[in-house]
Amino acid sequence: MSHSKPISGDDRPDIPAAEASRLVESVLGQVPADGVTVAWIREHLLLRSPEMLFLAFTPFAVLPATSPVAGILLLCTATPLIFRRRNIFVPLFTGQRRLSAARFEKASRLLLRILKRYEAYAMRRPHPPSRRHTRWTGLLIAVLGAALLVPLPFSNVLPGFTVGTVALASLEQDNRLLILASLMTVVSLLAVALEAMPVYHLALGLL
Repeated sequence: MSHSKPISGDDRPDIPAAEASRLVESVLGQVPADGVTVAWIREHLLLRSPEMLFLAFTPFAVLPATSPVAGILLLCTATPLIFRRRNIFVPLFTGQRRLSAARFEKASRLLLRILKRYEAYAMRRPHPPSRRHTRWTGLLIAVLGAALLVPLPFSNVLPGFTVGTVALASLEQDNRLLILASLMTVVSLLAVALEAMPVYHLALGLL
């Protein structure tokens, strides 16, 4: 995909925080019966709200079988955001592949439940809206996407959950949650590094 949409500034609001769950509901009503492609996801989620796309990827990031694919897609989606561009840079053959409608709807309905629970919590404990830190969010997601590519058992679980936390914090413009998500990113990277260290030393010993 050669064209991308520039972001005019980090404080540019994508959608009102209270309408996040409504956006997911509207997207669910437009899912094609034959499945979705990267181009469809870009048009219906990425250009309207990158955070929604990151949240949609979260269940796939947590599952060991799909976490490497989620990591690649997160990297390809978040890296352009660091440079204030909105696009998914993936090989052409990957961009034409379809995800089944049933699988996409299952992930979207899980996302919808999470959003509605958070919005109910936010109504009881309101927080002042902050700037939308798009570039910082892109950097955190890109780093976590790279961590998901480490081929070690269960090394994807904490980074996967952290992806969702970062996306939710940015989407709902919650600075306190974004600070927590940033700390979780550091902890995730340390956990992956500690798990990878014995494997690294073992590989050195075999050489």
